[in-house]
Amino acid sequence: MVVGDTAGHAMPALAIAEAYREAFDTELIFLGARGCPSTRIIQEAGHPLELVPASAFVGAGPVAKLASVARLGPGGWLARRILASAGSRLVIGTGGFPSGSVLPAARSLGLCLGILEPNAVAGLANGLLGRIADRIWLGSSGVASAFASRPSLITGTPVRAEVARGLVELSRTPLVGRPLRVLVLAGSRGAFLAHRAPELLGLLRARGNAVEVRHQDEQGDLPSLRRAWEERGIAARLEARIEDMAEALQWADFAFARPGASTLAELALAALPALLVPLADAARHHQTRNAQAFAANGAALVALEEDWKPESVADRIAQLALDPRSWLAMSTAARSQATPDAARRIVGDCEELMRGRW
Repeated sequence: MVVGDTAGHAMPALAIAEAYREAFDTELIFLGARGCPSTRIIQEAGHPLELVPASAFVGAGPVAKLASVARLGPGGWLARRILASAGSRLVIGTGGFPSGSVLPAARSLGLCLGILEPNAVAGLANGLLGRIADRIWLGSSGVASAFASRPSLITGTPVRAEVARGLVELSRTPLVGRPLRVLVLAGSRGAFLAHRAPELLGLLRARGNAVEVRHQDEQGDLPSLRRAWEERGIAARLEARIEDMAEALQWADFAFARPGASTLAELALAALPALLVPLADAARHHQTRNAQAFAANGAALVALEEDWKPESVADRIAQLALDPRSWLAMSTAARSQATPDAARRIVGDCEELMRGRW
């Protein structure tokens, strides 16, 4: 398994790895780059991890771009040695810059090669490397045209079993007679959400809506955030990381989140209405496209950073909270996009791809 630099690369990879180990007696190794959030997540999950020379190309300056290209050769050489030594037969990439050296190395060894593209727009690495893949697994049909020349399968985005098990049978009922429970998922680059959430929900409270908050913020200053919530008279539980995401999603009535593909897959399984705020500088504006695609059937509200109008957004949330039928319609629309069997489908397809090759 090859993971890029973010949690959004690591979580689907872990979900596929779990599904593989549940179905088969399989030896798994992960490859990634040093110092990335994804590699920390893989290590904490207890999986073997090998590091290869790689660095970001998209969004980097001229010197960093040259350094990224220069690392492709050494990274590919080391990846080839790791894969050959492990006796690998299958390599799965989830996007990001480490794929640039590892996937061509896998192809040079004649290994079976698959790529997961969970976003509504193809990333640079996946778009280029899809040409050499045996299969591309897609999070949605909207990105299929980017891989028109290669065999693809729409599977949805894999969600880790520990999260999916707690959500797949969840039955939602409209909010009645208690405060609105809001889950703020700021993620690893959530400064905008972290600073706007107290103001936004403070406006909601000022309109007469009682609010309770659970706020996840991996990078933020939690004491400062706690003061911001207290100043607005809102009870907030702050956490750098949420250990039991299924429980948090079950608790909430509404989410305030970035529209990363993994987050959207979890919101869909949880049938949880949400306000989605795309990361303004996300590569190829993929988060904006993710949010637009997810919200197209009424599954969420969308607000852009550059068009942020807190009073207007607060009005939209208040209308939803006060109208059980609208809230339930949004919940149902979110659940309609859930794909709880995505990881199992990918594993089954991998076995079909390898059938007869070894």
